[in-house]
Amino acid sequence: MDFNPPAGSKISVVTEGSAPVIVIPQPDNPMALLVGLLMIFLLFFGAIALIHTASMVLSGQGNVSLVIWMGLWTPGLALTACVVYRLLRRRGAVPETLTLDRDSVGYDSGLVPLLLKGRATSFPKQVHVDLDRQQLQSLRLRGNVVGQWRLTIDVGADRIDIAPNASGVEREWIACLLAKHYGLTQVRSEAAA
Repeated sequence: MDFNPPAGSKISVVTEGSAPVIVIPQPDNPMALLVGLLMIFLLFFGAIALIHTASMVLSGQGNVSLVIWMGLWTPGLALTACVVYRLLRRRGAVPETLTLDRDSVGYDSGLVPLLLKGRATSFPKQVHVDLDRQQLQSLRLRGNVVGQWRLTIDVGADRIDIAPNASGVEREWIACLLAKHYGLTQVRSEAAA
C-alpha cells in the first residue's frame, strides 16, 4: 500500500511500532500571538486602573460611579485573565494524527492554540477516539456546491471532521487511503459523487 501523501503536502506518515501514523500538522496562527499580546496589555493596564480606582474608593475620594465602574470592570478583567491563561497554557499546536491499527483507527484531533474564524474565537477541545470497523463504515467525503471537501465520520451522535485544516486534495487522499486499508466500499457521499 502506498503511504506517500500528495506532492506538496505537509502531511507525513511515520511508523510507531507496526502501525503507520498519518500526521496532519495544525496551521500556524499568528493572530493567536497578536490576540495574546493584546489581552496581556489589557490585563496589565486594566489591573492598574482597577487598583487606582479601588485606592480612591477606599480612601474616601471616590463616588458611586467609581464603585459601579469597578463592579463592571472586574468581570471583564477576570475574563481577560482566563483567556490569557488558556493562551499561555497551550504552548503550541499539537498535530492531528490517525494511527492505522489492524482493526481500528486511533484518531487524535490534535490541539490548536486559538481558533479564529471570522469574529468567533474559540478554544477547541482535543478529541481522542478509537474507531472500530463498524464506525469506519460511516466515513464520508462530503462536498458542497463550492467544492469544499469535508471528511467526516460518525461516532454515536457526534460527527467528527477529520483533517479540517488539510486541503481538499489531502482529505481525498486520506479518504482513499483509509478506504483501501480497511476495505471500505462507500466513502464519497451521494452529493459529492
